[in-house]
Amino acid sequence: MEEDKRKRKAEDEQERENKERKISDDLQEWSFGDDLHFIFRPATENDIQSIIPFIVEVLLEYKIFPDRDHARDTLSDIRKLKREYLESNIFMILETKSTKELAGTIAFIGKPKKNIAELKRFYLAKKYRGKGIGKRILKEGLQMCKDKWSPQVKILLQVSKAHTEAIGLYKAFGFKENSFKTSVKAASEFFMNLQTI
Repeated sequence: MEEDKRKRKAEDEQERENKERKISDDLQEWSFGDDLHFIFRPATENDIQSIIPFIVEVLLEYKIFPDRDHARDTLSDIRKLKREYLESNIFMILETKSTKELAGTIAFIGKPKKNIAELKRFYLAKKYRGKGIGKRILKEGLQMCKDKWSPQVKILLQVSKAHTEAIGLYKAFGFKENSFKTSVKAASEFFMNLQTI
């Protein structure tokens, strides 16, 4: 019985996704229920001024800055948005269709020679969580990585233990904890990876 419900829900979700129109190769229009309508599109240089405070707001909500060094490293990375994220990698934003309010972000830094992409800056505004929106952002982002770099690209990420919802989502997508290391060393974080197939 429970399996039938899950199967019907997955079929309904796929049908909804199939009905949504793709506005262009990089621009998609999504609907969740009758009242939540979004545009999912590549971030531009003009978006940076709204992206930075959005990311900082989410990080503060989760109390992600355990110390000054960590805060400085995180803010330094955010300031690289134009150079590292926009130029040759993937950086997408989700905004409300009617007001253009920033609702979410996701980015990937690719290392094609190593067949690796690092998932970065995946955030969703609190009021949109728990509605399947984060799941859709992650699903689309992973597909973009496969399309841009390789169908077998290995996805790496670093996540704070405070992001319990995100960790659950990553695990549902098949991410596993591993020992991948980056330059940030904080006891409140761990690393995950996904070998796509």
